[in-house]
Amino acid sequence: MNRLTRPTLQPSAAYRIVTTRKGLRFLIFLLIFTLTVFSFLAYAESISHASERLPFNPQLEKLIEETFYKDSRPSLEKMTQYQSAITRRYQQVKQNIKNHYLLEQRLSPGKAKKKREAKDEIRSYKILLDYIEQLSHQQNPQEFKRLALKIFELDYALKVSGVKLSSIRLAEKLYYYLKKVKIPTTSAVEGEASNLVNPKTGVFFTREELIAFKKKRGDISKLNPPSDSTFWTNHAVSRIDVKKHYQTGRDALHKGLEIVFPEKKAFFKKIRRTQTKPKIDLFFLHKGKKWDLKLKIGAEVHSEITCAALFAALGFSVDISKYVRDFKVILGEVPFYKFRREWESYYTRYELDRYIKEQGKDEEGYYVIFYEGVLEAKPKGLLRVGPWAYGLNGNGGLREVRGSFIFNMWVSNMDLKEAENNKLILRKDGDRYQFFHIQHDMGFAFGTTYIERPGLFKWDLVKKRTETHILMTYRCFQKNTGLRYITYSDARWMVRLIARLTRQQITDAVSLAGWPESLRKLVVEKLISRRNQLVKAFFLEGEKTPEGEPITLLDFDRYPTTPDNAVVNGKLKTYWFKDHPQYYGPRFNEVIAMAIKGFRNLGIDTFVDIMASFNYIVLDPEWLGLDPWIVSKIILRLNREIELNPRPTSESDSWLVKDSMKSVFAWAMGLCFPAMWRTSRNIHWFILFRA
Repeated sequence: MNRLTRPTLQPSAAYRIVTTRKGLRFLIFLLIFTLTVFSFLAYAESISHASERLPFNPQLEKLIEETFYKDSRPSLEKMTQYQSAITRRYQQVKQNIKNHYLLEQRLSPGKAKKKREAKDEIRSYKILLDYIEQLSHQQNPQEFKRLALKIFELDYALKVSGVKLSSIRLAEKLYYYLKKVKIPTTSAVEGEASNLVNPKTGVFFTREELIAFKKKRGDISKLNPPSDSTFWTNHAVSRIDVKKHYQTGRDALHKGLEIVFPEKKAFFKKIRRTQTKPKIDLFFLHKGKKWDLKLKIGAEVHSEITCAALFAALGFSVDISKYVRDFKVILGEVPFYKFRREWESYYTRYELDRYIKEQGKDEEGYYVIFYEGVLEAKPKGLLRVGPWAYGLNGNGGLREVRGSFIFNMWVSNMDLKEAENNKLILRKDGDRYQFFHIQHDMGFAFGTTYIERPGLFKWDLVKKRTETHILMTYRCFQKNTGLRYITYSDARWMVRLIARLTRQQITDAVSLAGWPESLRKLVVEKLISRRNQLVKAFFLEGEKTPEGEPITLLDFDRYPTTPDNAVVNGKLKTYWFKDHPQYYGPRFNEVIAMAIKGFRNLGIDTFVDIMASFNYIVLDPEWLGLDPWIVSKIILRLNREIELNPRPTSESDSWLVKDSMKSVFAWAMGLCFPAMWRTSRNIHWFILFRA
């Protein structure tokens, strides 16, 4: 080839692919596919972390501002002050636990320290202090707020709350029980939920976006919380095997953990003296390891499991329990009379013999066999911190928290305390902790003023619907600020979840709990009746579920009659069932007894409380029918002393509270005649006169 001739350039393979028609089509397809994949990955990432935008929550924003901010910026000084306060509390708790093991349990210093460090409270405080340290170095504003929320939840869960006076508790319960429960259909007192995710973008709606969405006739009740919610997991409700999902721990909290129960027996540790319902701490051996668990007896043995299994099927995490019959508790070297004495010293309302099928002694030692009970699992790997509050730390703004009230109305759980019967639980995940919020001790259900009374469990949940409200037959005798947050959309969201449950799923949840056969039938029919009423009240009939199935009214029998005639035309006629020690009928005699006891305590406690509020009280003698010319006035003084009990009989009997009342009669002639009344904890009165 002549060097002066310009060479002919051959096109490269890549060039030929691009310039051909077929190659261009391939390139365009490749580009679209790549963009689609990246968009999907970005969307999935935003969904899983609820995006960089945090949910709007005025309550939480204010709390963060007041606790950690100064001049609208994070303040190291305020963080240090907060850290110091938590550290002081931590040291006090450590010292109290140490004293308990050294002085009361008489352990050696080494064993006392080892047991103290293993306590959930101590481990939780260490995590809390570590989070506070991380907060002081956090530069990302969104991560700062996420970490602050964890700190507030841990802080609240680790606080110790006192017990209100019985007079106040009685008045509060009466007030809230008589208060009507209504779901607003138009207004929203606290606004719509703050943690609703836009399904198109995967980020949280702002308040303004929600308003605009509603104006465009968008259905806010169809919006879900984020997929990383610490309360709830979104799954195909109607596809869930209720029995396996509940008892094998397939909820988000327990998934992957080993859930084990003993078959027929376990070893006695102690009777729990912190509960209102009888519970016994037990342990058993499995694969050479020691496992702890609790046995609940006498109350809530059916309702606890039924409620928890249904709640878990809807996507919520719960404690796992198992109904057992003829369960053997091995007392070992503890004689039965000592076991009875310990029981009767605390659980005075529950007659022990009524729940025992057999007691004796064999090669394993003394033992007791209970007719029935509920075993509560204690899986390894979970850190149970303490309670969370429905209306604090921004929880009242969460859709899943608001919706949970509707579930509790459905099963008639009236014991919804603000910060009790629920728990903040931490689960280790690599080098971090996952937070889970659960509701537990759900058994105060299926009755009215008394639990586990299927005959009193109402067929109707919805009383009526007006233009502004849906009025419920439900009553709650506990103060719970979370109730005021519920909107129509929140309620409709939960009703939609309940409506996705099938008849078989509801039947399975009831069957898990060991109800007598006739009561099982009655409870199922009533749950379906109440479910249908919710579907109608919230206009969900005919709507398609995410599984593609239409929501319909389930068939049920409003007037069932069982073969044993325990239930006739939908009414419970039999209140006792063979080998079931529980009484399932109306308890008029117990109501009267409780009323008498309540008024007695109300009179004594209220008198003491009122007197203790003043330095002294002067009474007009004419009020008592005395001649003012003889007695010019009567002066009452009250003093309270707390001292060590010189002869304690148990750990709970270490202190004595003595209230003394001194009355002075001032005679018209100038003489005084004082008298003294003193009462101990057991209300023993004596009078001392002196001239």
